[in-house]
Amino acid sequence: MKTERFEMRADRDFLKLVDDWRRAQADIPPRAEAIRRIVIQALSSGDDPTLSALLKDWFSANHHRIGEFGLEADVTPEKATTIILEDGARQSPVIGAKAIIDIFDGEPDSIAKQIVALLSRVAR
Repeated sequence: MKTERFEMRADRDFLKLVDDWRRAQADIPPRAEAIRRIVIQALSSGDDPTLSALLKDWFSANHHRIGEFGLEADVTPEKATTIILEDGARQSPVIGAKAIIDIFDGEPDSIAKQIVALLSRVAR
């Protein structure tokens, strides 16, 4: 297969996510191969990411901001996601969606934008 050169720039948070993923693989692929696998896996799944998965990814990349959600700083991303999604004030999907959109709207990172896009479909 003929390949073409492709370059991209990424911030440290993105590279940390990639590095964490690749270290979890048995063969610890180089970054380029890790990104290739992640993209192929995401595109071939055909599934939109779930809100739970997006929130967990966002909290993993922005762990230092968990306190902004009224949670203790040592709460894991998984637990933060569970707390946010099971909060009694967010039992109605539409009210919950609007509240979460307000929190993430205007955030510059791509995960926050995916969260807003996903929830915007629910909160119309």
